[in-house]
Amino acid sequence: MTTGAFYGYYKSKEELFEALVVEHYNFLLDRFCKAQKEFTEIPPEEQPDNLTSTSGECMYEMLMYTYEHLKEFKLILCCSEGTRFSRLIDEMVEIETKGTHDYLEVLESWADRHRTLMNGWSIS
Repeated sequence: MTTGAFYGYYKSKEELFEALVVEHYNFLLDRFCKAQKEFTEIPPEEQPDNLTSTSGECMYEMLMYTYEHLKEFKLILCCSEGTRFSRLIDEMVEIETKGTHDYLEVLESWADRHRTLMNGWSIS
């Protein structure tokens, strides 16, 4: 392909890069966010029992998708410096950090309720 033909399809190398990776970037980030949202919709008292299954299903699906589109994810992880795609891992860490803080609040609330119940009991 000539340079002129290339620029007939894409205005820049950045536009070509985006065309190659945007669908896969969006899938991974959207799936990760969906799992976080689904977990928060579980009643707080049931969250501890569902953490592993919810997280495990999401991680498995993301891992399988990544392997099916390995070349695209290599581009994102290794060649995206200077593009909006370079922050994929950082974005996921920020989302996970917020989710973890929210879950810790659920656990603290749960512990407070159980402490109150335990303090109300007397041993004869």
